Amino acid sequence: MPTLDGKRAAVACIHIPNFMWQVESLRRPDLADKPVIIVGESGGNAGKRAQSVLDWSPELGAKFTRGMPLSAALADARKDVTLLEPDLPLYQRTFAEILTALEVRCPDVEPDTKNAESYGFGRAYVGIWGLEQLYGDDAQVVRALSNAVNRFDARIGVGENKWMSYIAASASSPGRGLKITGEPGRFLAKLPVELLPVDFKLVTRFHGFGLHTMGDIAALPPGSMQAQFGGEGALVSDLSNGIDHRPLVARLTEEDVSEYLLYNCNIFLKREDLQIVRSFKIRGAYNKIIKCKNKMNGFVTASAGNHAQGVAYTCNKLDLKATIFVPDCTPLQKIERIK
Repeated sequence: MPTLDGKRAAVACIHIPNFMWQVESLRRPDLADKPVIIVGESGGNAGKRAQSVLDWSPELGAKFTRGMPLSAALADARKDVTLLEPDLPLYQRTFAEILTALEVRCPDVEPDTKNAESYGFGRAYVGIWGLEQLYGDDAQVVRALSNAVNRFDARIGVGENKWMSYIAASASSPGRGLKITGEPGRFLAKLPVELLPVDFKLVTRFHGFGLHTMGDIAALPPGSMQAQFGGEGALVSDLSNGIDHRPLVARLTEEDVSEYLLYNCNIFLKREDLQIVRSFKIRGAYNKIIKCKNKMNGFVTASAGNHAQGVAYTCNKLDLKATIFVPDCTPLQKIERIK
């Protein structure tokens, strides 16, 4: 597996480019050789009935950006392009199946759902620390992860953080992994700003300021980027320098329990709400009082209601004196039952 030096990295990124289109082409093989644009509402256009590009077939090239207006995309597309409406439930369900397959091989899997709007699903991060004892070197780890997504044209990258692992994945080729370690600046400098996890409008603003590559952004002071573009400006400044402080947070999964044991016995359920005081607390009150009734001249307790009812009922049945203190907020119904 290509690498910039001999050091190990800790995070792998599984990136399936044009994921929506790949899912559609698996469902409809006739689309495999046709130019396709998947269109729908996205980002700031949601609810405005403005159609944007969500995904496209690879043959249309890299000039498209998710979130760009459909009108702009059609101006650059071939005349025989096919427009498809998105099937988001299908994409989400397929992506969930991929995550489950990855978790079989490694438990620490984080889907990049936060940025799904900007790239269209199909990206996940995997913590690969310690897996060398199970699989061997990084090349073997990549092979194991690749087997989990062998239905798709998936790219796998390895880096010291999530961002660098994604950059490695985006630069890798099908069937091979790429590991980036060492100084990230020289690798990032010439990459286009379209790779940054921001929307189409912000990418357009970057170009308006003459910021066409990550190297252009890295050359500016972080404060200047934040002042001009806000919080996203600070983020892309860090990312353009290879800095990513985001931790890998594995998704929480729910497992269905289907195993059971058979015992040769009867199981009985006791309805405590059917007790005379409608609570289990009468049992504690009765057992304590019955054990020491001959040693006491009376009993005192403080309770908000249920225990007080148990003491009152027991003392009444045993003809014992009881003084009971209740809070001012005790419901009148409980007070009457205590009396």
